[in-house]
Amino acid sequence: MKKFILSILLLPNLVSAQINEDSVATLPRTALDVYYNMQTGKKDTVSANNWHLAFAVRKAQYPMNTMQATTIRINDGQGVEVYQSNKTINDWNSFDTSGYTNWPSPINDDKAWEMGALNQSKNMQDPFDYGWGAYNMNTNEVIGKHIWLLTNSNKSFMKKIYISKIVFDTMWVFTIANLDGTDSNTVEIHKPTYKGKMHAYYNVLSNSLIDREPSLGSWNLLFTRYKTVVTLMGQTLPYPVMGVLMSPTTKAARIKEANVASMEIGNGADSALFTSQVNTIGWDWKAPGVPGFAPIIDSLGFFLRDVNTPKTVTRIIFTEYFSGQNSQYTKFNLFTYALQTTGVEQYMQSSLPLSIYPNPINGNGTLNIETTNVSASQIHITTLDGKSIFEQTIDGANQSIQLPNLESGIYLVNVINQNKKTSKKLVVY
Repeated sequence: MKKFILSILLLPNLVSAQINEDSVATLPRTALDVYYNMQTGKKDTVSANNWHLAFAVRKAQYPMNTMQATTIRINDGQGVEVYQSNKTINDWNSFDTSGYTNWPSPINDDKAWEMGALNQSKNMQDPFDYGWGAYNMNTNEVIGKHIWLLTNSNKSFMKKIYISKIVFDTMWVFTIANLDGTDSNTVEIHKPTYKGKMHAYYNVLSNSLIDREPSLGSWNLLFTRYKTVVTLMGQTLPYPVMGVLMSPTTKAARIKEANVASMEIGNGADSALFTSQVNTIGWDWKAPGVPGFAPIIDSLGFFLRDVNTPKTVTRIIFTEYFSGQNSQYTKFNLFTYALQTTGVEQYMQSSLPLSIYPNPINGNGTLNIETTNVSASQIHITTLDGKSIFEQTIDGANQSIQLPNLESGIYLVNVINQNKKTSKKLVVY
């Protein structure tokens, strides 16, 4: 890898620009969320603790991505907790929380926006299951399955909540109340109201919906506090961290090299280094659990691309992080450069119609691939961080390939034909 990256520094088609310094202030304990546009430096700052639940408002993309329309996330970075009971709506009036600490208590997946805490119990073998509910083919609605207990780390509130349904992919309906049934509210969230956003946010204490998220395409990075699995002092457990998550329009490459501050990548084969995994930047560019000035990890840099400006790359290198009683901020250097389109690069901008099925699929199953091309195409299956798992050439528009006993997870199926390329997510159970 090191020799490969050094070689691409010699490419003459990279146009350099000026290094800029910038910073983001998030207040102690990351009391602010900051949505950052890497092209303009614009910062949209909102309170980090004015919401408890986030409901997806994007439309389903059939058949490849219905999860983006059914996601429910919790504000776990600010202490919100959720517990999944085995009770149904028929038990609403007699809902008993005895022993709830032994119930499943999921957190959001920080690798993908589509897997919120309430989606974590999804049956990966059932494409109609979304964790909190399941799709009903007769009514065309996603119907809730469980009553959930919603609380926070200091137990200052405890609520029961039942996600009733999603109606025709246009409206959420849920009921929330105190455990004794008082302060009961049935809430409707109309997705079209939040067009262009990922989520509508709900505050359980004020019983209010909050429009707090900038439109997709106007931001690339979110400086925020979230829970992830961390190993500290020999213990591995979910732990709140301050980190950086990416928008769905952004891809990033994580490079750890001694000369990363002078690298310019993005053309040709190294485009495969870029991934859409939300936590590619994440939190571990700094030392964990260190108050005050946290040491920055040496020789680590990130290269970002926005799908709307595919010929522009921004290199980000963190230079300082401080977390104290009175302030919290992050400093970083940005270097933006343009890529000239080459024959290899051009396929990233020219999509190829593609359908793959079944999806989800067993790791050693047979995957069907349908394209509009009659000539030979290259099939590359990679992990979300760009690691190549499988390669094969297919000849013709409709072909089948035998998967090489893949482990459970999410992969990318990349199909390249002449100057065209497209990718589809593949879920393996």
